[in-house]
Amino acid sequence: MSSQLPPPSTSNVLSDDDVAFIRRKLRYPINTFRKVVPLMFVIFFIGVYWFIYYELLQVGTFARSKIFPQLFPFSISGLIITFAMIRYVRSLFFEKFHTGLRTADNISLLESFFIHQQARHHTIANYPDVLIVNSVMNGKGNEQEIVVFIAIDNTILINSHISTSNIFPRSKRKYKELLSMLKSFLSRTQTDLTRTV
Repeated sequence: MSSQLPPPSTSNVLSDDDVAFIRRKLRYPINTFRKVVPLMFVIFFIGVYWFIYYELLQVGTFARSKIFPQLFPFSISGLIITFAMIRYVRSLFFEKFHTGLRTADNISLLESFFIHQQARHHTIANYPDVLIVNSVMNGKGNEQEIVVFIAIDNTILINSHISTSNIFPRSKRKYKELLSMLKSFLSRTQTDLTRTV
């Protein structure tokens, strides 16, 4: 059964500034070391990438007649970096789940959904419209996915992050499974919800 829990013992609990930022920008702020590391890694890799390319160009390693085949490894690595960067940036943004309901009704919808799924949740102090579900991701229990639901008018914002002491988490985020179940739950209960609004 769904019940209120004390905040998890982690440094990743959202602060007042975080909540305000998410509502304004619809994404997580890049304000922790673990979130900055991927950007630092990409910037470093791009710097090394262009340095090697410049050095090879200067010493005449690249023959003009075979420039494209010789640049192929650089092109592949560039595509991999670009794909990884796009994926990282997308992971910061919250999914928008449109309900057409007021904030209070969206909160009630989420609480009913958690009860239906037997998912334990908690809220942040002074923010009843921010509901959080924690799930342990591995057997050791040192990583957990923190799924954040923010109820606003007409929409529920959803995203998650992995709470871990590691720079690169071993676990994968699975919050989209919850999002899919929430969509199914809303489609089944839409008639009852609209009748009470």
